Amino acid sequence: MDKKLEKWLYYLKQEGIEKEDNIMEILIKEDATFKKAHEKYAAFTRDEEMVEAYESHMKWVRDYNTKMFIAKEEGIKIGLEKGLEKGLEKGLEKGGFIGKIQLLQQILKKTVSDEDQLLKQNINELETLFQNLQKELTIQ
Repeated sequence: MDKKLEKWLYYLKQEGIEKEDNIMEILIKEDATFKKAHEKYAAFTRDEEMVEAYESHMKWVRDYNTKMFIAKEEGIKIGLEKGLEKGLEKGLEKGGFIGKIQLLQQILKKTVSDEDQLLKQNINELETLFQNLQKELTIQ
């Protein structure tokens, strides 16, 4: 191992593992930075109060992440439900206009628009068409 990053990655992965490791021993003996890091780690792990604080913090992080994940999932679920409701409302509203438009066209003896053609129009266009047909009906 000759790259500093590779050495650090190895050190971080292996530090604290209870097994014979010649590479780790060489790193600690040959590089003062790794020796100092190893000493700090050893001191930290001997300090029960520090270990307890670390474990408490990690528990808090896991709990927080779990709560955030659950909240996100709930938010997505609620958003989908509301989106479906809105979509259904809009669809029903649009469908109502389409039915009324086709009925008025029949009454006025006009060519009845194809449902697929009407579905391509937005709600405002449908409403305008409906209102225009209503005006024609009242004029007759």
